[in-house]
Amino acid sequence: MSPTARRSKTWLQVSDEWSSGDPAAASSGGDEAERVDHRIGDLAHLLQRLADGGETDLSIWQLGSAAIDTIGRAAAPDERDAVAGWVQRLLRPLADRLGPEVSPGDDDRVRAVRGLVLGIRGVHGDPEATARAEEVFDRLCAGASVDAELGAGALRSVAASADEARFEAILDRFRHGDTPQEQVRFLYAAGTVADPGLFERYLELLSTGEVRSQNLSFAYRAALRNRHHGARGWAAVRDGWGSIRDRLPFNATHRMLEGIADQTDRALAEEIERFLADHPVPEASTLIAQHVERMWVQVALHEREAGRIAGSLPGG
Repeated sequence: MSPTARRSKTWLQVSDEWSSGDPAAASSGGDEAERVDHRIGDLAHLLQRLADGGETDLSIWQLGSAAIDTIGRAAAPDERDAVAGWVQRLLRPLADRLGPEVSPGDDDRVRAVRGLVLGIRGVHGDPEATARAEEVFDRLCAGASVDAELGAGALRSVAASADEARFEAILDRFRHGDTPQEQVRFLYAAGTVADPGLFERYLELLSTGEVRSQNLSFAYRAALRNRHHGARGWAAVRDGWGSIRDRLPFNATHRMLEGIADQTDRALAEEIERFLADHPVPEASTLIAQHVERMWVQVALHEREAGRIAGSLPGG
């Protein structure tokens, strides 16, 4: 077995253990809660060891990206700066090893890791990554040739922290991008914006006929997954339920509702569960039940870990 395969197997084992706790048992405060708390720290330390060891495998960092997002969502509000600082320290050496631009010897996977890392760092407020992402984004919008993976990472970073001018630039690429794939990529990125006023504009856009029906479920999914405004995204889905369902293709509602799995607030989760029980979607009842179950896992994780995550991080 190759070194990368061994590391991948180790990662998957730890990741599986970390997520295997019974939410009901863990939320009761028993031994299971302590074991899962230990595992979330183990997960962060495993990521740190992989980064310190120079790991650059794409599959590893795709899993790592998902883990970083989950840790951030589980953290208490006053821990988020600590999580962001750890992510910046974690990935800065990796970014330095990869370099800022594509090199002649880079294969597709190395290019993809470079873009992924730029996006993660930017979303977590790394000043160097933010500046780099803005530079790449501006070049992209000016029509310059930009590596596709680097451009994707830059878009992820810029969209999350966009001001009005860059938000307008994102919407312009949605409306006038060179390909349908580019257009929808910019549309979904706009749904991650942190600014509340700009997020309202995104929701207003979705309520118009400007967004095609085949893209609408994924656009609302982006709103539900917004790290800052998921509750507002849910309110828009709830209040517009009938009209949204009428516009969606058959069996697309469950794609939209994948976004509820990232919610961590108990009161909001209870509201979502009640609403979906009162508004069944027969063509996707099993899939939506799975989304609800995953949502409750995230709620339980947040309730167990919030307030303790900062101290469990490497260097915390």
